[in-house]
Amino acid sequence: MSVRIGLVSRLDYGGPGYREGLWELATNYFIKRKTHYNVLIGGLVDFKSLYSKLEIDRRGKKGDARKEVEETFIQDIVDKLKKAIPVIPEIKLHIITSPAYDGWIGEAVARRLVETRRDIRLYRAGGDRLEIKQLGEILGAYAPKRGVWMRGDYYDTPALRVLKDELKRGTRGLGNINVVGGLGVSVFNPGDATEIKRPYFTLPALSKVDETRIVENQIGICILESTTLNAKEASWTIINFKDLVSGEWALVQAPPYSTEIQKICVEELKKRGPLTLGQLRDEININRNELKRELDNLCRKEVSFSWPKLGEDEASKRYYFDLGWFQKKLRYPALETKLQEDSFCAFGCLHAGCRHTDMRFFRDVVPQIILANKLNYFVGVGDFVEGLKHDLLLRNEVLGSAKYVFNYTKQEKLAAYLVGTAMLKVFEPRLAEVLEEAKGKPNSDQLVKLIEKALLTFVYIPGNHCEWTLPAGFDSLEIFQSDLKLYLVKGISKVLAKRKISYNNGDLLGIASRKIIRLGRGEKHILPSGLSIALLHPSMARTKTPSIRPQEMLAKVDSHVVFGANFHTAEAVNEWRFETGQRVCLQVGTIKQRSGFEDDKLKTVDFGVGLLKVRFANQRIIESEASFRALPTIDLETGNAEVLKDFDAYLKEMQ
Repeated sequence: MSVRIGLVSRLDYGGPGYREGLWELATNYFIKRKTHYNVLIGGLVDFKSLYSKLEIDRRGKKGDARKEVEETFIQDIVDKLKKAIPVIPEIKLHIITSPAYDGWIGEAVARRLVETRRDIRLYRAGGDRLEIKQLGEILGAYAPKRGVWMRGDYYDTPALRVLKDELKRGTRGLGNINVVGGLGVSVFNPGDATEIKRPYFTLPALSKVDETRIVENQIGICILESTTLNAKEASWTIINFKDLVSGEWALVQAPPYSTEIQKICVEELKKRGPLTLGQLRDEININRNELKRELDNLCRKEVSFSWPKLGEDEASKRYYFDLGWFQKKLRYPALETKLQEDSFCAFGCLHAGCRHTDMRFFRDVVPQIILANKLNYFVGVGDFVEGLKHDLLLRNEVLGSAKYVFNYTKQEKLAAYLVGTAMLKVFEPRLAEVLEEAKGKPNSDQLVKLIEKALLTFVYIPGNHCEWTLPAGFDSLEIFQSDLKLYLVKGISKVLAKRKISYNNGDLLGIASRKIIRLGRGEKHILPSGLSIALLHPSMARTKTPSIRPQEMLAKVDSHVVFGANFHTAEAVNEWRFETGQRVCLQVGTIKQRSGFEDDKLKTVDFGVGLLKVRFANQRIIESEASFRALPTIDLETGNAEVLKDFDAYLKEMQ
């Protein structure tokens, strides 16, 4: 069974950034995705802004008069929110207020909303646990209780502070999976390699962030979907609204019967923001007095669904569109429905030749994951081999064999066998599908396209372990690449022969060569869809704050999607930039279940692979869906022995 939870944060009613149009947009998205639960975590109101208004209203009042002003103030907010917050039939809205953002005003408003709206449920301020009865799982939902220590340059910092505070002071423990609202950032961490030991993620804001209180970067919503009893396999989808909000002035339309001069003024304001009369005069070659009359007449135009009131700020003498219209009247266009999608299964730190590497998981389970999720790209982010530096063989970190030593040659061949077998296990059932869809015997040119469609595109870079061969004068992963191509050709030939389809092996080598793409570290690669990706394997250590490395990798390259590895920790991070829009870094863990190095340093690892689907239009990412999958082999030694037995047969075949 699939359970979908719609998650929002930071409506910030009463603040300059609140947008009722975003609430409606989010609601339509939740209806479309058929969410089973909807949860608002922190930021029902903007306490800071509302409290300033309340202080003005009750200035000079004392005793009962002061209380009456406060009562009227709170009730007025309740009456407006009761109508403004959309209703989804038969779906409850669960609210958790944040002491740091909502304060006592937000809590008072929420308690009264529960009395007036039967679809609203209020939970404990600052954090609570929600039972997902369909799965028997607990969703831990938390919001900042304090604001003074929330600032930081890294997205994970405030989230971990909130979760650690709950972990240390709470009496019920964290949920099976945990979400932190209020921060305006988007990170997803499987949790194994952190102190939390639980998956956790954070929410974007559903308002225009005018003041950066923490590290706010994201505007949008989140949908959490779980299809299994394993909370670690839940998928986390971020829907990006920031492109819409950043271009909201472009949604303004000149009112009916506007003159040509007025239309030009409107377009200049939409394009450049608030402008003075002189700045507008520079663009419009008419008399200054005439331009002033045109603007005065434009300011008198009535507000409509597409036209806000135009005004002149007394202090700056700039003309601007009225903020209240954007807050209450503006309705954003629906997001693109016909989106392109690129999908990836990414892994890093395979470390072929290491006794702790789970080869059976990689060879047998990963292909099933790829097929089940219909992924098209296989991404290897370095460290395909364990290597021999640091006395790894003598430290018993490298596998042994009665027939040969696992030197660099054998390790690269083992990596080629593992990657190639995984690709072929995906290829065979996919070829059956595309042949069935083709209906009829394909000619030679058609068969090439069908084979290319069925075969995963493999994109990879070497890692620092791979490049330990460089001082000896050997290029890294050359044996890996040549063996992988040959193995794919032989494997594809066998599949075709099984189906009694004849094809020239020379052409198959060309297909295999096109489907294996080696990149330089950080090299931007443009996919056929037009989206750009880059792979990084920094020679750096992990940090206590997991998002530091993904953020640094996003800063290093300007591609839409960045894949990173080397730290044996996993995390997905979204970040928005004006020039490129939404960007994603998927940092993946390792295929090792553990290692002596990490054990000695009291570290654990994030084991498994990362899945990423990005949906986009015009090279702007609208949705990013990430998850991490891990099904470690219980008896690792026996499982690896079975794989090595098959690897011996592979070596004979490849001679």
